[in-house]
Amino acid sequence: MSTLVQLPTGKAMTVRMAADLFLESLGNPNTVRNYGIAVGKTSKRLGAGRPLASVEDAEMGEALELLWGRSAVNTWNARRGAVLSWTGWCSERGYEGPKVPAWDAGTARLLPRLLRGRTRGPVFVTHRKPGPGKVVSPRDVCPDTGFARLSYGQARALLDEHTAVHGPGTGWDLHEYRHSSLTHLGEQGASLLMLMAKSRHKKPENVRRYFKPSPEAIAELTSLLAPGDSRR
Repeated sequence: MSTLVQLPTGKAMTVRMAADLFLESLGNPNTVRNYGIAVGKTSKRLGAGRPLASVEDAEMGEALELLWGRSAVNTWNARRGAVLSWTGWCSERGYEGPKVPAWDAGTARLLPRLLRGRTRGPVFVTHRKPGPGKVVSPRDVCPDTGFARLSYGQARALLDEHTAVHGPGTGWDLHEYRHSSLTHLGEQGASLLMLMAKSRHKKPENVRRYFKPSPEAIAELTSLLAPGDSRR
């Protein structure tokens, strides 16, 4: 249950106060220690004494980038996840403040690290080779490392693990990204057949909501009825 903290009269919630209150709310000493590294360094970078409400989202992203933008992938995920929990906790309690950008420079640099040393095969792979009793298609195995392609279920679980603020199952949903990509393609004028091919849907009615032809596409189609006459 959320607990509201009564601030002294005339006192604004500062970055340091928000960080301290968040860490005090954590019951597990190990979590306090691990989160304390990320939250403490981030609050110091932002300016511990400034009002929390004055911090912009972009500043939060920049702080994370400066602190851990060149760190190992696991370190980046852990530190960013801790700060994400902190900002989510503040939002729950009505403390106005920044949000962690969904995509920033540090995140953008993760892809080259995942591809380091590999020139072929699947992009997202597991951290271990398939067991001897598991049959995996050659196209689902990186020929350079022997690691298997990350399954949809594994990717979905990892995404939730690193973005959940309110416990397991509350993080970002991988399926939403699929819908977003189809929506963007539809807005760019992709045909219904192309959207079906991309999404692998077999029924047009399941994809039709993403099909949003642009005014230019409609005008071009209309012009076919009367070539050379744009008024019709």
